[in-house]
Order: sequence, then structure tokens, then C-alpha cells
Amino acid sequence: MTSISMIARTIALISVVLPTITNIVMAAEQLKNQSVLDPAKIKFTHRMSQSEKNFAWSDTYYKSFKKTKEPRYLGLAANHCLKAISMLHDTQMLLSRTTRFYNQADKKRLRACEFYKLLQQKSFLLPRFYHLKSSGIQCQKELRYRYKEQNQ
Repeated sequence: MTSISMIARTIALISVVLPTITNIVMAAEQLKNQSVLDPAKIKFTHRMSQSEKNFAWSDTYYKSFKKTKEPRYLGLAANHCLKAISMLHDTQMLLSRTTRFYNQADKKRLRACEFYKLLQQKSFLLPRFYHLKSSGIQCQKELRYRYKEQNQ
């Protein structure tokens, strides 16, 4: 086989493989861009369902704590509850106060905050190591006004 025919075969092979590689790279970049979601682009219904799931897990862990009296379940319940509160807080920050969606998120956030206060009270009955931290600004009733005042 001559070197010219080997070069011709190599060029033919590259011309077949190169478009396939290019397509694979383009598809990977599209998937990469889709997997990184901007919080502002996540739909309201998705945010609400995620916060509900976190709240449901929190309740499940709290029931396990009541049965077993193991502090780790109380910690897991608190973590999931704080995630739900945080998601609802972020959702509210993206909405106008006059929309019904804002009020829906507000009611759920305040309910989750009440539940977190219950978890915190239960943690105070345990040794100091297991005490839960405060939920912070995310559980204040007048969320927007206080949030704006602190950031000015």
C-alpha cells in the first residue's frame, strides 16, 4: 500500500468521524447548559412542589424523632424544614406582593416557620449540643420591608 492511498483513507475516515464528534460535543454543551438552572427561571409550581417535598420529609423525620427520641432525626427534620423555608423565601422575593402566588408562598413559609419553631422547642429539651439555630430573617412576618431595610 502506498503512502498516498493511506493518506486518502485517513482523510476519508476523518471526514466521516469529524461531524459525529462535532455533534457529540454540541449535544454535551446543550445538556450542560440545561443542567445549570438559574433560580429565577425555575417555575413557581416546581418551586412550590420542591418546598412541599422538603416539608413532608421534615414531618416524616419529626415523627421518627417522636417514636425513637434520637436527636439525629430532629436534625434531619430541621434541615429539610429550613430548605423548604429557604425555597419559599426565594420564591417570594421573585414575586410582587400583590399576586396570589406571593400569598400562597407566604402562607406556606409561615406554616413551615411555625413547624421549625416547634422543632426548635423540642431541641431545647435535649443536651445543648443538639439545640437548633434560629431560622433568621426568613421567618419574619413582614418579609419584604424588613429585608429591604437591612440591605440598605
